Amino acid sequence: MERNRISNYLYREQDGNTIKGVGVYAYIHNGDKYFLTQVIIYEDGIIDCWELVDLDGLEKKVRQGWIVTNLPIGTVITLPFMAPGESATLNRATGDDEVEFVKLVRDELNELQGKPTTRQEWDKAVESWRESKTAGTQQAALEAYERIPKWGLNLHNAYSVLEDGEPEELFAESL
Repeated sequence: MERNRISNYLYREQDGNTIKGVGVYAYIHNGDKYFLTQVIIYEDGIIDCWELVDLDGLEKKVRQGWIVTNLPIGTVITLPFMAPGESATLNRATGDDEVEFVKLVRDELNELQGKPTTRQEWDKAVESWRESKTAGTQQAALEAYERIPKWGLNLHNAYSVLEDGEPEELFAESL
């Protein structure tokens, strides 16, 4: 099943080869300013967040506060389509979690590399649960659900695979 993408396909050239990538938006916290920017994830594992890093490097940038996703109301941000020196003030809290952002980047990288995504793992786990409805398949489905990035459309898309009555049954404390 094709999932709704919340990112854009991008490419870079290296040594005559085209390397596919996707971009997801986040804020770069540089000095006392926040810049809305695309963090670009490439299929070879390189991530461009104003510096080329790997997934471990991205996690470090998030821990350091260089990449942020959750800004309070009133934060002044610079947007890429604004004239140099202009800024905007955020009028609603973003509410997105940096941990979920890293999970999203990991998922996008897995998809680019042809590895199973958390959504594919979730679909498979739900199908196994439907077939046997044991405590083990229920637990496996719940664990697969927790691995899905709770970011943008991903959570809604994951939930939508369930049929009427299944959310209550699957997420019940016991069978």
